[in-house]
Amino acid sequence: MATVALIMKRPGNIRVMHQTLGKIGLSGMGVSSEAEFLRLLEGASPLPCLALIDVSDFGPRAWQMCKALRNRNVPFIVMSAPRELEIGRRSLAYGAASVLQKPVAKSTLLQLIRSLAQ
Repeated sequence: MATVALIMKRPGNIRVMHQTLGKIGLSGMGVSSEAEFLRLLEGASPLPCLALIDVSDFGPRAWQMCKALRNRNVPFIVMSAPRELEIGRRSLAYGAASVLQKPVAKSTLLQLIRSLAQ
């Protein structure tokens, strides 16, 4: 089963996404800190097929995470709050496959995840 890294600070969001991914045949791996993120990249074999990162939760540190994902050829989707439109745009420069503004329609997110996780 392919794994999607769920890079989010809020445990509730990770739990909901993990359950949702299970319904479409994917597993989710929650990452809620920079240290967990580094352990994931160093220890996961194989690497996740995709990452979903909520940049609102990590502030400027999110860019190092985006860069690390890009350097390891892990496609990633960035989610940002409406007030963070510039952050969303900036994430494209860091290699994001897509940027979604929160709140995200579940059907839109799942369709995007399916297309990128193949």
